[in-house]
Amino acid sequence: MSSDQHARSFRPWRLARGAALLAGMLVAAAGAVSAADITVDDGRPVGAAVDAIQKLTGRAIGYEDPLYLNKRATVDVTAQVARVAGSVRTIVPRHGTLSFTPPADASPAAVAAAVEAMVAAYNAGPDRPASFTMSQDGKFIWVAPSKALAASGRLAKITPVLDTRIRLAAKPRTGLALLEEIAHAVSAASHVAVEIGIAPMNAMANQRIAIGAANEPARAVLEKLIAANPTPLSWRLLYDAGLRTYYLSLVVVAQPGEAP
Repeated sequence: MSSDQHARSFRPWRLARGAALLAGMLVAAAGAVSAADITVDDGRPVGAAVDAIQKLTGRAIGYEDPLYLNKRATVDVTAQVARVAGSVRTIVPRHGTLSFTPPADASPAAVAAAVEAMVAAYNAGPDRPASFTMSQDGKFIWVAPSKALAASGRLAKITPVLDTRIRLAAKPRTGLALLEEIAHAVSAASHVAVEIGIAPMNAMANQRIAIGAANEPARAVLEKLIAANPTPLSWRLLYDAGLRTYYLSLVVVAQPGEAP
């Protein structure tokens, strides 16, 4: 299958939905990065903070949404955005605010410390629908959910979806094909729907890679894919509560002063 054919194999309306999820978060972050101390007001305040720190420093930081299982964590905006009656329900995370201090410089240690402090500030806030942890693995930093508001109304421990262990054959394919295989393998193993959101098509379609996975966390496989690509990338895994689907996207990490 050619790269163009592979790109067309994505479900267009689902891809558009995933792109809209990601665009909303990136716009929110882009408007907040000029202040010395940053305050974000967003449906995904931790995700918006991650984007702000990444934009300021040029350091890749991965982010993963929690599952939104309790209505207190979301708002149904179908009536405001639907063009026709009977459209798929549009349910978005309820807005929250988060104030944090950006890193003093772009060194790995300073960025990691700032992300860790930002996550701690969020977790300490009142009425949070989730808790997060910051982790590091070599050159990668990521933020993933550790708890989410359950149907009972209490925060309950959860396993991040990208912790799911997957198996993939080691065979030559494009980076784009591997990304889609990762999403499908996570869906099958976790029983949580994962689709592709957006990705830099040229960078992924032109990449040739032959790695596999032998019962490895999906995140580790994703890191190998990103590390082998010459374009600096990070990942976003965002949950659409209306479709009960995660969207896995790769975003280009621009250096400070560069256009995204």
